[in-house]
Amino acid sequence: MFFQTKVANIGIDSTGERTSHASNHYIKRMKRQSKRKDYLKHSISVDTDQQAIIAVKDRRSDANDNVNFESLVEGSHGVVSLKYVTTDKGYDSEEHHRFVREDIGGKSIIPLRWEGTPASRTKGEYRKNLRWYFPKKRYHRRSLVETVNFVEKTKLGDELTSKKWWMRKKEQRLKDIAYNIYRYMQVKRDAAFATTTGFLHFLFVLWISSDNL
Repeated sequence: MFFQTKVANIGIDSTGERTSHASNHYIKRMKRQSKRKDYLKHSISVDTDQQAIIAVKDRRSDANDNVNFESLVEGSHGVVSLKYVTTDKGYDSEEHHRFVREDIGGKSIIPLRWEGTPASRTKGEYRKNLRWYFPKKRYHRRSLVETVNFVEKTKLGDELTSKKWWMRKKEQRLKDIAYNIYRYMQVKRDAAFATTTGFLHFLFVLWISSDNL
């Protein structure tokens, strides 16, 4: 990793990467389906503090997000120790909570699918605990995963040009690496600016103080 982090709070989400050059208008004219389903489903694990991609999993468009959960958590845990793991309600499962908390040693925050269900009718110890108390402030950090997806697509595009499946995965991996480099340079630039600004402020204060000597 570019970021020297030993413990991370991660968020997990997925997005679609287009693999067809045809527009929706062209597809309609050719009497195909109006909604494209030929895309690569790109699931990522993101350090929400650094906004850096830690682990990825790519599958075809019809794959269920849940099948990627454990591999993303394991992949992330192989790089850093995990403190919090947050996802949207699509990953709601007692097994996922148990895996993060008992096998990995982290804390999982996954909203329950059915909000109106009382705690007494909620199945699973960890799910029931979240029904009693849900850490909303910590959970909202998960939205930074969506920010990472948005920035990567804005900077590097949302279309894969390779024709073969294995080449599409390699192309997407290069985009992830390029995004992490971009993010690393952005963090270093901001840190350098803050250091320079602080130093100039120190010189200014020193100059003002010297007038009063």
